[in-house]
Amino acid sequence: MADYVIDFCDAVRGLDGTPCTHEWNGTVLTIHSASGSSSADLKGEDGAGISMRPDRASCTELGHAYIDENGDIQILTVLPDTFTNGGQLKGDKGDKGDKGDKGDKGDKGDKGDQGDTGSQGEKGEPGEKGDKGDTGSQGEKGDKGDKGDPAGFGTPVATVDSGSGTPSVTVTASGDDTAKVFTFNFKNLKGEKGDKGDQGEPGAKGDTGAKGDTGEQGEKGEKGDKGDKGDPGQGVDVDSELSVTSTNPVQNKVITEMLNSKSSEGHLHEIANVIGLQDALDDKADDSHTHSEYVTSTALTEALEGKANVSDVPTITISTADPSGGKHGDIWFKYEE
Repeated sequence: MADYVIDFCDAVRGLDGTPCTHEWNGTVLTIHSASGSSSADLKGEDGAGISMRPDRASCTELGHAYIDENGDIQILTVLPDTFTNGGQLKGDKGDKGDKGDKGDKGDKGDKGDQGDTGSQGEKGEPGEKGDKGDTGSQGEKGDKGDKGDPAGFGTPVATVDSGSGTPSVTVTASGDDTAKVFTFNFKNLKGEKGDKGDQGEPGAKGDTGAKGDTGEQGEKGEKGDKGDKGDPGQGVDVDSELSVTSTNPVQNKVITEMLNSKSSEGHLHEIANVIGLQDALDDKADDSHTHSEYVTSTALTEALEGKANVSDVPTITISTADPSGGKHGDIWFKYEE
């Protein structure tokens, strides 16, 4: 069996981080690293084959493999999309070898058939022995021979286990030279778990997320302490007197002064404070009195109509609504907010 050299510089690294190389001569695997070299006879049973796929996208399971544009076999070793380069299956053409030594003289050929008997010639005089002739000139180069059968390769097979430890590979070749099949059985390509890395720098603050849905109404909390007086508002016009047309807010003191100048809903008026009341009362009889002549109820009712009762007290209302209800003598102040 011929020797094979497989370079795993990109696939296997030692614990010190230095790339390792491997040499394989059919049964013995030699590993070279920064700390030295070691060999082991790893010949075992033929490994399970890989499943070749036409391209990278069709490799969906461990053991699937394809040939990339450089002629290298790429083997899916870690799901979902991690491949191990198994190298090229065909080596570069070697240098032309030296001319071989002249072969040994062949065996004497079989005796030929007896020829026809020729006529007897005259016996000649024996001649002198001649000198050895000169070596003849080089003959012309012969025609180019027919093209031989091309060397070829069958579908390569590779397997990778999930073990960890000392990396190894078993390579076997089978089949004719025109359809040679190589089988690669990789073991322990998974490295030991590394130490936990240092804490990374805090990441940049992310964008503000979308506003969430309004949560359910929480229970009413306890009343908090009274806060400090806030700064005066900006850009709001405040009127200094009441108005039926302005839409601006009114100073509190103006409303307070207006309310202080008004009577409460329930209050009494002195007779002198009601204009014309005393004169009207002077024309009336006392509560206890007698009539010198009979007065009908109809005449009395007509006489009293339109007169205010002494016990009636006018009601003063301040509101944004239109006047409604009430009785004779009531006062209604309407204002706009």
